[in-house]
Amino acid sequence: MKKRKFAIAGLSSLLIFGSVATMTACGPSKTMPVEVVTLEKIELDSSSAKTQYYEGDSFDRTGLLVKAFFSDGGESFVGNYSVSPDGALALTDTKVTISYTFEEVTKTAELPITVAKVEETGIRLDGVGSGRRKTPIKTEYKVGETFDKTTMTVYLTHNNGKETVVDADQYTYSPAGALALTDTKITVTYKTWTAEVKITVTEA
Repeated sequence: MKKRKFAIAGLSSLLIFGSVATMTACGPSKTMPVEVVTLEKIELDSSSAKTQYYEGDSFDRTGLLVKAFFSDGGESFVGNYSVSPDGALALTDTKVTISYTFEEVTKTAELPITVAKVEETGIRLDGVGSGRRKTPIKTEYKVGETFDKTTMTVYLTHNNGKETVVDADQYTYSPAGALALTDTKITVTYKTWTAEVKITVTEA
């Protein structure tokens, strides 16, 4: 075990992170060996940590516990650790490396992760706006009127739960002309995905 000697005068005690060198006299200088505490290792408790990600996500520290163990037998949870990679995750990433440094000594531990490809899953139709101010899609029409797409927002959905708005000029809908009494729905198409809006058409 590493030791360091100090010449100390006029002090009754000295605390060195987990070890105490006690001075009983305040006269001439006394030299005493003091234990130098070093970082031995770190361990991870990932039972509540997120380990499944989609490409482009960043590692989520929530739920991950990092415990440091020291040469004097002390141990404590630490939060000022670093993570690599610390940016957007790629499909090739299979682990994150956790590093913690104490008194110029760094220890690491690895956490296995999985990163899945982000894929399109379909389209979702909704009104215009957001929250309580959202205006619903217009579904009531008279014979001869045309579907009002300005009241509709088309969202492209993904397997990671995220959605993106599809521009109005990128999707099509049918029927796009004058509505008849026999029309009961509008079919919206974007790429290979379709979704329907139920409508009611009454006599003018």
